[in-house]
Amino acid sequence: MKLPELLAPAGNLDRLHTAYAFGADAVYLAGQRFSLRKHADNCSLDEIRSATAIARKMGKKIYITMNILAHECDMAALPEWLAHMEDIQPDALIIADAGIFAAARKQTTIPLHISTQASVLNSRSSQFWIDQGASRIILGREVSIAECAHLFETTGIDIEIFVHGSMCASHSGKCVISSYTAGRDSNRGGCMHSCRYQFGIENNEQEIIQQTPLMNAQDLMGISLLPDIQQAGIASLKVEGRMKNDLYLANTLSCYRAALDALATKESAPIHQLEEQLHTVSNRTLGAGFLQERSTGVNTAFEGYQAQIKFLGKVRHSTAGTIVVEWKDGAVPGDAIRILTPDGNYHDSTLPAITNLHGETVERSRPNSIGFLKLDIPQGSVIARHLLEESA
Repeated sequence: MKLPELLAPAGNLDRLHTAYAFGADAVYLAGQRFSLRKHADNCSLDEIRSATAIARKMGKKIYITMNILAHECDMAALPEWLAHMEDIQPDALIIADAGIFAAARKQTTIPLHISTQASVLNSRSSQFWIDQGASRIILGREVSIAECAHLFETTGIDIEIFVHGSMCASHSGKCVISSYTAGRDSNRGGCMHSCRYQFGIENNEQEIIQQTPLMNAQDLMGISLLPDIQQAGIASLKVEGRMKNDLYLANTLSCYRAALDALATKESAPIHQLEEQLHTVSNRTLGAGFLQERSTGVNTAFEGYQAQIKFLGKVRHSTAGTIVVEWKDGAVPGDAIRILTPDGNYHDSTLPAITNLHGETVERSRPNSIGFLKLDIPQGSVIARHLLEESA
């Protein structure tokens, strides 16, 4: 059977390169209009044009998100934006709003994917969008693999599902808590993740007797279910996280790439080892969400993100046993580190002496600076620092 596409987030051009290097078949990214990740880096039109050219050159795909639930004030800029998209010709536009979809169908020749925000959960709803001209349905996160199989058998449409990353307490991501608590519309890109906060429970005297993150969802991890996903005819597996860093991307994609490649060759993937590797990067505990059955993934005991490793830097250049590192966090020589390379492998080591741009040895790396290390690892590799007993 056909191997599902591995689809990755790309908040900017740099993470697009990371996503492709670590095994993504396609990426999704946003421009500066009509996206649900308003506070991500996002891309200018020139950057979208460059990203599309990069994808073409590498034989990869690129999808542009236009998935807000639009108000009337959003619509005036739509024709001009669609004209730019038609000129650039990405592989698809991801759309939730019926009005935006109708305009895109009329004004562009680009394939249109229905966003999870549209809450498509059944074959009749899928057929409605097929009749409108959609080429792919990104199902609501509430749909199980078994339901996906029935939907694919009934309609034959390309199905995309989320397989890893942050989950939301609301229905398919449609939430108004941020609007009420902070004046930020989640459905137009302003979510401040209020559901992850603690809420107080009062007694009859209005005294707070308990505080708990009663709406905090576990993060999703579906790597052990890939054989069932393939059997169900699902076309694309989406990793969540346009606001996540390179370590999250590299770690997650390398694990899913290894599992998918093993599936392609009918080999047995080391799923337990891959799950352990996925747990090392910051998460809210991991579960299967709705993929198998009705989710019980609310983590009311949530006390903060857990992690074993933290993003330290990215290798910008490598030559003759010396690498150029762009530091994202502080570390000192002798610290325990983990190196993830674009071939999907990782190894643990210790941080060697650090040299700055002036050739001087420094005691500690500085975030957002450039440094040199005597290491023989390829360009694009990601370096993490082991947290050990440090709080995640």
